[in-house]
Order: sequence, then C-alpha cells, then structure tokens
Amino acid sequence: MSGRPNWELYFHTIAAAVALRGDCIRSQVGAVLVSPDNRIVSTGYNGSPPGGPSCHRGECPRCLSDAPSGSSYDGCVEIHAEANALLYANRADCIGATLYVTREPCDACSKMIRAAGIKTVRWPFQPAGRLTCNAGVTKVEDNESAPLTEEEERALSHREAYELARGTPARRYRTSGIR
Repeated sequence: MSGRPNWELYFHTIAAAVALRGDCIRSQVGAVLVSPDNRIVSTGYNGSPPGGPSCHRGECPRCLSDAPSGSSYDGCVEIHAEANALLYANRADCIGATLYVTREPCDACSKMIRAAGIKTVRWPFQPAGRLTCNAGVTKVEDNESAPLTEEEERALSHREAYELARGTPARRYRTSGIR
C-alpha cells in the first residue's frame, strides 16, 4: 500500500477496528464520531451495559432467537455502536459532525443521530439507491457504476487496509442527499 489514506477510508478503518470490541455474537458494529475539522470526538461499539446481561454469555433473548438480521431489536440487551458514540460525546461536538459506522443505523439510532445534530452518516456496503428517511441527515449511497473522482481513485489504492481491518471486501461509497 502506498501513500496516505483519505479521511473517509481512515475513519472507516478506525470504525472497523472499534467494531472488533463489539459484544454481540450476531454482529459487531463500530462507530466513529468526527468533527467537521476531521478530529475524532468519540467512538462506540455495540455492547452490553456495564454489569448488565451479556450477549457473549448467552443472555440476549434476541441473539438466542431466530429473528432475522435487521428486524425488530426488541429484546436486544446491547447498546448500539451509534448510541454509545453519542453517549460519550458532548452535545456541542455533535452539531455538524459526521458519524462513520460499519453498517446502516437502525431506525432508533437514526432518530438519535438526527436529534444529536449529526450532519452526515457514512457507512460502506449500502445497496445502490437505498436511502432512508432522515430529513437533514446525509447518508451514503454505494454507486458502483458512477465514474470515480480523483480522490476515490486514491482511496481504492488503500482498500486493502480496510479489507484487512474488517475482513470483508471494501467498496467505494459516495455521499447522497436524503429524499
């Protein structure tokens, strides 16, 4: 790998590393909250509250069920990565910030993100064109067919770092507005 990763890849790689601390046996998720001047404000991963029931110890009813991925989180004992990142940030640091996450936020986290004043949410691997309702929050659209910008070309040369940190193939992503 040559050169220096762009900010997008840098923060996504950090989010992937943070996700490794996740307590959930079904999915480890990481989040990095970044100020408009590219400073890390806080990080979060999905995990059990201190002293609470643990997914790793088999105490999460949702993980023990056959609930499909992405379905209702009723019964889940974990605090989501996005919520943890917001809990450890000052409100003033959230205004206008960008949240990098390793997967699309659920509806409950999307509401918290919007209420916290986060301006942009970015995650890789989003199906093309899938934008959800979060007026005022910019999400990311994976767009395989669009021509690459010069910065995206440079980011592709750093793709191996993200793949290594996350264990999955990285794909390019670009910002899109919310309908």
